[in-house]
Amino acid sequence: MVLQRRKMRAATLAMAVAAISFVSGCSDSPMVVEPSSSSSSPVLIVQRPARGKITAADQWIEGSKLMRNDRPDTLRVGNDQIGYSYFIAPANALPQKWVIVTMRVSTTGPVLVEFGPEGLRFNRPTKVVLSYRGADLSKVNESSLRVYYNNEKIKAWELMPGGSSDHATMTVRASLEHFSQYAVGSEE
Repeated sequence: MVLQRRKMRAATLAMAVAAISFVSGCSDSPMVVEPSSSSSSPVLIVQRPARGKITAADQWIEGSKLMRNDRPDTLRVGNDQIGYSYFIAPANALPQKWVIVTMRVSTTGPVLVEFGPEGLRFNRPTKVVLSYRGADLSKVNESSLRVYYNNEKIKAWELMPGGSSDHATMTVRASLEHFSQYAVGSEE
């Protein structure tokens, strides 16, 4: 009986994740907004090229988790090559009692992270920690790396205020008020 309930929960979660991916329009390749000509645009850092053939399935590492609003929770996605990125939600930050959170981390091109359900707004700030391990830092000063938000309305990347970088762990951090697409970049 317990095993049957677990299989039902797993099947329900898989269907929900598939529905969220379909509704949010997730694709197999990273979408990068071209900067508008009226704003200064950051330099987005990119992953070092992988060896061998890259397929569409290799372009993203995905994860999802059913998160409860009444307690703090964390979703971790990544691997040893590109590092691990995290979404951290404090208690009572989610707008509903239960939310299936999805997270996709790019393994090719710009260091991008996409969250779902897209546009979800939080009751209080949450945190994102993005890894840039495996990225090409030849065109940027590592101490200037920060998290940028993809503002689709003005078609530009905007700096997330109050962010920081940690050279020892090769990560950048920022507080989030909503889900969208985020990238690691520098103004230099």
